[in-house]
Amino acid sequence: MGFRWPEKTSNSLSRVADKEEAVVAPAIAGPTLSTIEENPDPPRFHMPLPQKTLAELAVDIALEEVRKGVFETNNDNRGERIDEYQKSANGVMAEAWCAKFVFWCFEQASARRYTKNPMPKIFAARAFELWATRERKIVEVPELGDVLILEHRHVGIVAGAPTSTGTIPSVEGNTWARSTFQNRREGVYALQKQKISKCTFARLV
Repeated sequence: MGFRWPEKTSNSLSRVADKEEAVVAPAIAGPTLSTIEENPDPPRFHMPLPQKTLAELAVDIALEEVRKGVFETNNDNRGERIDEYQKSANGVMAEAWCAKFVFWCFEQASARRYTKNPMPKIFAARAFELWATRERKIVEVPELGDVLILEHRHVGIVAGAPTSTGTIPSVEGNTWARSTFQNRREGVYALQKQKISKCTFARLV
């Protein structure tokens, strides 16, 4: 006669077996036929937009100043914001500041890119033009972000492509627009009037 479990033990083992048979493996998430049919195309990965050049960033910063509305207090080369340009350049207040404004724009752009400002601390237009000539920075066809020197005496930054009428968009400080000299309000302006034939252009980067 073979061994037999006691009845209570036998019933307990039977219940355990039933429970083990009832255990269901957890479902593993994954695509089903229905989801594949609904989304037949694989996911698309978008390439990041190219980073702006230092010169392009300097133009954006210059245009930000236009939008803020930067003006001299009494047409005296002074003003809260203008003093910041002066301090960034050489710290001398009340000087002509057209080149200092362009220098400040490149200084801000360079800080955002963690790189050195490519514009030298030369704030007389003619002296800067001579430096650019010596360093072979002068270009014939202007591009966005080039530095313009108007008639050897005034400095701005190119803000767009040359027009069909022979002018170039620019952002300039220490200037005025839409008024006579007597009624001027000097500050930072976006202009569309500078004739290419009267300008020299320097490409810093």
